[in-house]
Amino acid sequence: MSNFLRPYQVWKMRICTNKQLYFIGNGELNQNTEKSVKAHSHNGDETHPRETIFPIFRVDEQNCCHLVGTGFFIGDDGVFVTAKHIIEEIESKGGHVAIVHIKAGKWFLRNVAFSTLHHKADIAVVHLNRLYNQTKDEYLSNDKLKIAKSPTRKGDSLFTYAYPKTTIAYEELPRINIVPSIYDGVITEEYPDGRDRMLPSACYQVDMLIHGGASGGPVFNSNGEVVAINSSSMSFDEPDSGCTFVSCIQDVMDLDIYENAPQKSNFLPTKVSEYINDV
Repeated sequence: MSNFLRPYQVWKMRICTNKQLYFIGNGELNQNTEKSVKAHSHNGDETHPRETIFPIFRVDEQNCCHLVGTGFFIGDDGVFVTAKHIIEEIESKGGHVAIVHIKAGKWFLRNVAFSTLHHKADIAVVHLNRLYNQTKDEYLSNDKLKIAKSPTRKGDSLFTYAYPKTTIAYEELPRINIVPSIYDGVITEEYPDGRDRMLPSACYQVDMLIHGGASGGPVFNSNGEVVAINSSSMSFDEPDSGCTFVSCIQDVMDLDIYENAPQKSNFLPTKVSEYINDV
């Protein structure tokens, strides 16, 4: 069965979102745990998961942040993947989407420009507004994860890196404590044609129990390649036991990455499969 690794917390710095000031806390995993996370970037180099995987927030009309899930970069220009139901939840409750992105030890609060939702799978491709550094005359870039070319199979070991334990406290100075967590398990069932009405596309059942806020996080194979996305979980009668259903990452490949761009004339329609090979 899976295990949940509890991190400790270290406060780092402040950021400002519109009129609301937040104090950002950086939760660290212990050294042995951090070494066990071997995520790989698109070019095959090993990458720190904290620079490619991040928490997603809904920012309401009062500029208050609410944790809704996890996402991960697939392009170096701010394009990321998450679970479709996260974007749908934000749209239904109102407000806008924002992420906290770390790069070279610095935090950036970044807003979403537009998103493309899969018509069937619990997968969304999201575009961030790009940040421009006038001093360096360049756009802020980011590392990206490597997507597996072949699907995984029953009995394979998987793990996920996500932010379900991230907390937001509205005290004298509001605090966002960003805490990473790792869950691991083995695929116990395959559903190539979908499991049910809630998960109608290809997915896997894994013997790990994720918590709220882990949805949308990347699921890795033993080579550190993304094979799936966290979608939902189910608790069993025994304490801390259950299973998680993860959506197959291959379904993202046929999405038109610029389908919902505000100014479509500035973009050429591109499939995700073509995009990740170009960036």
